[in-house]
Amino acid sequence: EIYTLSLHDALPIYFLRRIAMTKKKPISIKLTCRGAFDVRTLASGKTETTRVAPRIRLRAIGTRPVDGTHLVEIRFQPEKAKMRSVYLEMSYLLPQKKNQLKERLADLGYAWPLNKDEADAIWYALAETRPKKEFIWVGAPGWYGDSFALPERFFSSDANAIPVLIDPQSKAHVGAFISGEGSLHGWQTSVGKLARKSSPLRVSIAATLAAPLLRKLGMDSFAINWFGLTSEGKSFLLKAGASVSGLIGPDGVPGWADSEPAFEGQAMGHRDCMMPLDETADGENKMPLEKKARMLAFVIARNRPRKLSKKHEQEYGLENREYRILVQSSSERALRDVARDAGNPRLGGEEVRFMDVPASEPGSQGILDGKLKPEQDKSLLETAKARRTHVGASNIEPGPRPTRVPRPASEGQELGSNGSSI
Repeated sequence: EIYTLSLHDALPIYFLRRIAMTKKKPISIKLTCRGAFDVRTLASGKTETTRVAPRIRLRAIGTRPVDGTHLVEIRFQPEKAKMRSVYLEMSYLLPQKKNQLKERLADLGYAWPLNKDEADAIWYALAETRPKKEFIWVGAPGWYGDSFALPERFFSSDANAIPVLIDPQSKAHVGAFISGEGSLHGWQTSVGKLARKSSPLRVSIAATLAAPLLRKLGMDSFAINWFGLTSEGKSFLLKAGASVSGLIGPDGVPGWADSEPAFEGQAMGHRDCMMPLDETADGENKMPLEKKARMLAFVIARNRPRKLSKKHEQEYGLENREYRILVQSSSERALRDVARDAGNPRLGGEEVRFMDVPASEPGSQGILDGKLKPEQDKSLLETAKARRTHVGASNIEPGPRPTRVPRPASEGQELGSNGSSI
C-alpha cells in the first residue's frame, strides 16, 4: 500500500527537520593551564579540541568581613603581559552581569573570542566553577587573628590559614611596604653595621620591629619625634627605620597630613606597623606645627578613627576601623618648645603619647655615638668614607657644613632608593 501525505500534514515535519538542521549544538569549553579550549565530539566518536582564548580561571572565593560581601579571584593571561588576578564581587558571575564581566576583563587586557557563543561558554565555565581556595579581603595591613598581612604578603604559622589580602583600592593610605632586591646580609653589613655606632639608629630600628607587638601586648599607640639641628641625621633615622618594612615609596618617606581625616587614613594604612612622618614644617601655612602635633597625639591615643554615623559607615565600608601604630617623625625643634613659644604649652598626656627625643647627644658626631676617630694609616676623611658616615666639616677643614647625611650603600644599592634593603 502506498500512503501519501497531504501538504497540510507534511509542513510540520518539514519545519521540524529544518529546525533540527539549523539548531546549534551547545559549545563545551574546558579551561586549562594552556588556555580555553572548545571541546567537540565528532560523528566518528573522536574528541576535537580547539584553543579559542588565552588562559583564564576562577581561582578562589573570598569574603569581606566588614560587610560580609563575597568576592571571586579571576586569574587570566592578558595580551603581551604576565598572568594577573582581578578581584570582583561575586555578582559579576550572574547572567545579567555577564557583559559587564567581559568588558571589565577586556579593559584589563584579556582577549575574548569574537564568537559570541564561545565567549558566553567561557563565562559559563567560570560561573560554574567552585574552587576550594579561599581568601579574606581587608582594607588595611596588620594582625588578623594569629596571621599578619601586608600588601601582596601574608605571614602565618598555620600552613592551612586562609590568606588575608589587602584591597589595593582601599580608602586607607596604605604604606609602600616595598620588597626590593636587597638581602638580610646586605642590610646587616650596611645599616646594621652602622647602627652599632649609633644609639638613636638602634632605637629607630627597634621601634619598627616593636610596632607589630603593640596589639599582642595590649599596649596603646604612641609616637617618637626626633629633633635636632640640620645635618645631624634625623631624616636618616626615619629612613633606616622605614627600610625595615620597606616604607619608603617612590616619593620618599610620607609627610605630615594637614587634617584629622588624612591622619586617620595614614594611621589605618600603617595598622600594626611603624608610620614614618618626615618634614614636620611642611604645610605650616595651612595648620601651625603645634596644632598638628596635638591633633596627631590625640589621633594616636584613640587607637581608632573618629566615630561617624552608623549609616555613613555602612554605606562607605568604614565599620570596625581601628589601629595600633608606632609613629616616628622629625623636626628641628622639640615639639614642647614649639608649643611653648606659640603660647599653647603641651598637655601632660600629649607629651607621653608623642615624645620628644634628641637625635644626638652633646659631644657626639650627629646621630653617631662619640667622636669618630681615624683608623690606622688613614685620615679622618678617608675613615669617614670607608665607613660611609657623616663627618662635620669643622672636624676636617674650614667650610660650609654638609647639608645631609650620606646614606650607607651595599654593592651599589642605596638605602633610600626604594626603602627596602631587606
